[in-house]
Amino acid sequence: MGYCRRLAGAKRQDLQNQVEDVVQRVFLLAVARYSKLEHHPNIVGWLKKSCQYEMKNLRKTSNRRAFKHSLYADDSASKELPDQANQYEQLLQKEEDQEILQKISESLSTSEKVVYQAFFVEEKTMQTTADLVGRSLDAIKSIIYRIRKRAREIKENSS
Repeated sequence: MGYCRRLAGAKRQDLQNQVEDVVQRVFLLAVARYSKLEHHPNIVGWLKKSCQYEMKNLRKTSNRRAFKHSLYADDSASKELPDQANQYEQLLQKEEDQEILQKISESLSTSEKVVYQAFFVEEKTMQTTADLVGRSLDAIKSIIYRIRKRAREIKENSS
């Protein structure tokens, strides 16, 4: 179990809480494959490798889940921010910010520009933007996430 705890990492408390489950799954797998493992040349190595694979899968699942939650959290908070509706117009008021908006617009692909225009400029909802573009709501959330991330990077680099 100590090996799996080291694989989980000290900073990943969410994974640390699931280490016992991973070890249990590996031992259940070992019991199910007992007849094959009985003649295996390195049973301890097999157990360690199996723990390694299980922890890798757990980490992937956890990262994927965290990413999806960040998208959904972004959805619920996006229109509730007090200055969200006027944010684009406020940026247009300042000349220096117009350059940043131009850089953001130039960095986007064609499909991202359509989403940018509909969601940020025209202030349509995510669902309306998805219907307009003809893509799923999850795809639109992902595109908006990428646009915001790129905008943050551009703004930080220009500051």
